[in-house]
Amino acid sequence: MIEYIHINPRVLKKLDELKEMESATAFAAKKADAIIQALLNGKRPARAGRLTRHGDARIKKCLKYDLGQGYRLVCVKDGRDLYVLFSGSHDSCDTWLDKNRNLKLSRVRETMERCPVKPSVNGAPEPMGCSESEDYDGVPLETISQRDLRAVFQGLVNP
Repeated sequence: MIEYIHINPRVLKKLDELKEMESATAFAAKKADAIIQALLNGKRPARAGRLTRHGDARIKKCLKYDLGQGYRLVCVKDGRDLYVLFSGSHDSCDTWLDKNRNLKLSRVRETMERCPVKPSVNGAPEPMGCSESEDYDGVPLETISQRDLRAVFQGLVNP
């Protein structure tokens, strides 16, 4: 069980800037924010959002969340702590992972914002199934623009 989440202030700043846009970038930023909030509310990392299929071998215990439209959120789990290190496009994440191949968490820990995780209700583990009120990806449909829907379902709109 994760006790603390350490969030890089640059990630928070970048997500705030991207949420103001009206595009797939804003959708990915909102999804990253939803994943971080789910982690802070006690969800397990594997249940907080959709992970990429293979993670990443360049950094030990790395978790990469797929935010859609080619965007990723890079985290590292270390014992009872989870570090949110980087968010960006697939290519920028790949570049960041190459540059930080030998990442030492002790060096970046001091600059990160430390947030305690809310314990689950009555200390009970999280149920395995989703509740009926919980959306599949945790994103309300109202936040998806018509432009994004048309891009995803292009074959249905333009035969």
